[in-house]
Amino acid sequence: FAMCVSEFYDGKKVLLTGSTGFLGKVLLERLLWEELAQPPLHLLIRGDPESRLRELASSQAFARLRQRHAPDLQGFMGWLISQVRCFTCDLEAEDLGMGPQDRKAAFGEVDIVMHCAARVSWDERLDVAIRANTLGTRSLFQACASDMDSRPHPVFVHISSTFVHGMAPAPHAETPLPPCSVRERLEGSSAPE
Repeated sequence: FAMCVSEFYDGKKVLLTGSTGFLGKVLLERLLWEELAQPPLHLLIRGDPESRLRELASSQAFARLRQRHAPDLQGFMGWLISQVRCFTCDLEAEDLGMGPQDRKAAFGEVDIVMHCAARVSWDERLDVAIRANTLGTRSLFQACASDMDSRPHPVFVHISSTFVHGMAPAPHAETPLPPCSVRERLEGSSAPE
C-alpha cells in the first residue's frame, strides 16, 4: 500500500511544536507552502505567541511565502494568522502549562502531532534537558491520549535533535514501533498481539 505525502496529509489537522526553532520553522514553512494540512495548523509556542509569530513571519525562512501571499509584513501576518492557531505551551510545566480548555482546543481534533521542540544547547544542565526533552515529550503523549476516547489517537511524530544517536561507527536503520495506542504505551500495557 503506497500513499503519497499529499494524500496522507489531505484533510488532516496538524499540531506542531518547535515551530519557532531551526527545524520547526522549516517544517512549518513547508507545510504552508505545499498546503499539506487542513488550516489552521495548531502551533504550541513557548512565551508570548503574538511576538513569537511576528518573529517567525519576518524570518528569511518564510521569504517565498511572503512573496506568494503578501510582501509587506503586516499583510503577511494577516495571512499567517489565518493559517495557524497558536497556543501558549511550556513543555517543562505541569500539564504543559495549559488549562483543560486550551488543551482540549489544541489537541482535541488533531490527526497528526509533529514534535520538534527541544532544548538543544550542548552544555545544558542534565536535569533541565531531561525535564524539557524527555518529560516534555511524555507530557505531549499524555495530552494526545486524554479526551480522545471517541476518536482515534493522532499520529505522533517525534523529530529529535541531530547527534542524539552519538558517535556510532555505522548507520543504523530505524524500525517501526509495534502497533499500539499512545494510551497503551503510557499506561504500560503490552501491545496487542
